[in-house]
Amino acid sequence: IAVDSVMQDSLNPETKPLDAPVKYSSKDSMVWVMGGNATLYGSSSVQYQNIGLDAAVVRMRIDSSLVYADGIQDSSGNWTGTPVFKEGSTPYESTHMSYNIKTQKGYINHVVTQQGEGYMTSRDAKKGPDGEYFIKDGIYTTCDDHDDPHFGIRKF
Repeated sequence: IAVDSVMQDSLNPETKPLDAPVKYSSKDSMVWVMGGNATLYGSSSVQYQNIGLDAAVVRMRIDSSLVYADGIQDSSGNWTGTPVFKEGSTPYESTHMSYNIKTQKGYINHVVTQQGEGYMTSRDAKKGPDGEYFIKDGIYTTCDDHDDPHFGIRKF
């Protein structure tokens, strides 16, 4: 019996569809290139189920469900439009991030998130599929200056 070629992905027969549509938008422009890659410029947003990502620049690899996000550095060295990843009601601010929509795994650089009355920051963090986070150079502080706290609990 011949297999229906429409039902299979010709590049990867293991590919499974997502459970819901991915919604995306940008204020400036969107560039789509052959091979299923897209780049969103200017206040870009990607939404999937209870997961959201906002950043100045978002790159998507549709075939692999990978999403990359970055901010933009101006001529003074200040960052704008840095990525904000939101899972449920918890936001995670960072300078760069990548996330796989299918596996729900991600990698975040310089993450900041509010935890209770304080802030959790780390240089690098990995998100596992079950909601666990693995951090490097982590600091928990109640100091409002969470980028350069005067005090905190550190994990190296």
